[in-house]
Amino acid sequence: MIEFAAGEGPLMDPADTGNTPKKVVQAQAALAQALRSTGVEDPAATLRAIRLKVVENERAEPDQSSTRWRANAMIPVRSMGCGGWWGRRMGRDFAPPDVIN
Repeated sequence: MIEFAAGEGPLMDPADTGNTPKKVVQAQAALAQALRSTGVEDPAATLRAIRLKVVENERAEPDQSSTRWRANAMIPVRSMGCGGWWGRRMGRDFAPPDVIN
């Protein structure tokens, strides 16, 4: 979702013609607004931070799976206000046992 809201990813130009369909642009704008209302002010900056954290995780723990690197990179998004059930789930599944509420 953050990738889409940032204007990146395959949905931005599904036909690869250089022109993103109007409905896709409208959906992207609505999603970006929804993310802003939860505290993610700049989806593009958030996406860059997540990607950098994935690389840091890969370097720090090369024996972990790529899924774990990405999931652990998303945990800070929860502190940015992107919560709801997903944020609580990520915190429960990936937080150290002494942090789980």
